[in-house]
Amino acid sequence: MCRVKTGGGDEVINQDKLDNQAETAVWVDGYDALPLSGPGRWIAYPDGTTIYTDDSTKLFAKNEQGTTAGLVEAVIAIRKLYKAGNTAAEAFEELRNGASVTTGDLSDLG
Repeated sequence: MCRVKTGGGDEVINQDKLDNQAETAVWVDGYDALPLSGPGRWIAYPDGTTIYTDDSTKLFAKNEQGTTAGLVEAVIAIRKLYKAGNTAAEAFEELRNGASVTTGDLSDLG
């Protein structure tokens, strides 16, 4: 288990789920992750974490380098935004927080 300290207390995330997340497996409840195709938007962070959406049903975070603090924070935030009832597009805008966004075909991320 991976225990992460957040402002609201500890969150526990299963390490296998984090490893699958890094390998682009679907597991964040509510939003889809695959297939990586069609129009979309994404944010690439310096630690290698990428958050992407198709503004409809897909919202996902991945990191090809493995489990980083940025990936863990993104997964926790995505989970909370889904539980709060945000659409994929609304949640992406919350996560974006002013960061630069790339627009293109999600297959470019594959």
